[in-house]
Amino acid sequence: MSKSLSLLLIFFNTIVLGSTLKDAILSYEQKKFKEAKKLFENAIKEENSVQANYFLGKIYLFGEGTKKDPEKALRYFQKAEKSGNIKAKCLKIKTLLQMGKEISKEEENFLNSPLAKTLKECKNIKTTNKDKK
Repeated sequence: MSKSLSLLLIFFNTIVLGSTLKDAILSYEQKKFKEAKKLFENAIKEENSVQANYFLGKIYLFGEGTKKDPEKALRYFQKAEKSGNIKAKCLKIKTLLQMGKEISKEEENFLNSPLAKTLKECKNIKTTNKDKK
């Protein structure tokens, strides 16, 4: 295969595959949650998208176009967090607390960090952990 054809294929795949996530986000912003959910699932399969994991977590946490499912939300947030998505970390902690689970000292410290205080996803999360001795 020629070098120029290889480059063209790479460029084409980047545009086509990247469009799934863009379409999913657009559907989500337009509150077409069922459509967005399917597109985010495809973005994970096709693109291994961290953002898609984050948005699917939100869809399941808030029951947007589907039944609320905190367990599924938690799994998606954990995947996104492992790939460096800080907003997912906030919502993972929120989900854990809503499920009545304790959070780690590290997670509690994170919520009190200057970074977390700048994120709307981290605002108004009240920890339920008692001081551990």
